[in-house]
Amino acid sequence: MVAIRKSVADVLKSLDGREVLVDEFDDRLKNQKIIYLLQEYGLDLGYTYNWYLYGPYCKEVTKDAYGHSVEPKAILLSDLDKKKIKKFKQIFEPNLNDPKWLEVAASLMYLWKKKYSRQSLSVIKDNLVDDMAFGLKHFHPHFVIDVIDKLEKECLLK
Repeated sequence: MVAIRKSVADVLKSLDGREVLVDEFDDRLKNQKIIYLLQEYGLDLGYTYNWYLYGPYCKEVTKDAYGHSVEPKAILLSDLDKKKIKKFKQIFEPNLNDPKWLEVAASLMYLWKKKYSRQSLSVIKDNLVDDMAFGLKHFHPHFVIDVIDKLEKECLLK
């Protein structure tokens, strides 16, 4: 199995074939959340995220994706990783250009893992809806529930 050296920008470009956009806030938000979700999906990109205003955030992703790093992280992608990226794209395709959906999905996964991982599924769902609709964020509860249902259907909340 041969691994190919890629950058974060290359990984993002492989999802939709376009150059990585950084001019608008929504573009930067999408890039951050897609990389986070890819990692949670099982692609080892080596980035560490922390909670910030718009959910999980990693300064190194910003630097690497936008060419501001002195030495950007080189990502080695195997054939298995390429298959994971393809499957990820199939799952998330309808939402890859929706910054709010990506923000909610990444935030839900982050909170699920970091804050609620030891609780029962029903309690976790209630807490996630409360956090995303009334606490940390102010998204409509039905929107949050729809995203939870999608992530759960794809077995991404585990």
